[in-house]
Amino acid sequence: MKKIDTVILIDDNETTNFYNEDILLETELFNKIIVMSSGTEAIDYFSVLKNKSLPLPQLVFLDIKMPDYEGFEVLEHLEEIWKEELDKVIICVLTTSRHKRDLEKFEKFTSAVEFLEKPLLISMIHNLIKKYFS
Repeated sequence: MKKIDTVILIDDNETTNFYNEDILLETELFNKIIVMSSGTEAIDYFSVLKNKSLPLPQLVFLDIKMPDYEGFEVLEHLEEIWKEELDKVIICVLTTSRHKRDLEKFEKFTSAVEFLEKPLLISMIHNLIKKYFS
């Protein structure tokens, strides 16, 4: 399977981040795993990338329920500053929510391509790699 350069995990739950990072490491499919614990941290990180003309990550897992900026607010910000360049990034909402309201919000974003239910599984990662990186 093709190796991906950079994946980002954005979730305010430390235990979830630890688990997800461990799952990603276990696949041995990523050169770099970046873990962020807030929407603010994610927005700041992507702003620095833009300001310094640095490359975007190839894959992002984004929680939607966070205390500072929820995932949808992060997506709004990313779509605003990165516009067309986001089509090079596979953004996956990774959440415990299956609420119709959240699915409807998700569908309004062109930048997010998958709405996945936690927990992150190795099979989910393999499916994403096959679907988007083959």
